[in-house]
Amino acid sequence: MYLMAYSSIDTACPDGQAFAAIAAEIAQARFHDRGRNPAYSREGCELSAQSVSYILCRRFGVQRELPDLTGMAKRCQGWEIEDRIAFLKEIQGMSRQIGGSIEKTIAPPQRKAPARSGDER
Repeated sequence: MYLMAYSSIDTACPDGQAFAAIAAEIAQARFHDRGRNPAYSREGCELSAQSVSYILCRRFGVQRELPDLTGMAKRCQGWEIEDRIAFLKEIQGMSRQIGGSIEKTIAPPQRKAPARSGDER
């Protein structure tokens, strides 16, 4: 995990590492789904959360190491190809969802054009 412990970030860490840590924590929170995901475990979702973090860092131009993928083969051992594809699509979808939320939040608000009345011409 990237310099994150119990929802606090080391303020001395570089911004890129902070972004990566926050992205992974957001992914963990989304996988947990406010307790509605009975299959959730922090350890079980760590590789997925770090993968989401990596994709988001790439999307926003933040340097970050590739997550350790050595556990990927073990995790997917015995899975059908459709299950493997669904697993990867879940990571990709989560990355898109979080990335879209970030873009909406940081994008400057669009100014509305002034209303035109019928009398002006």
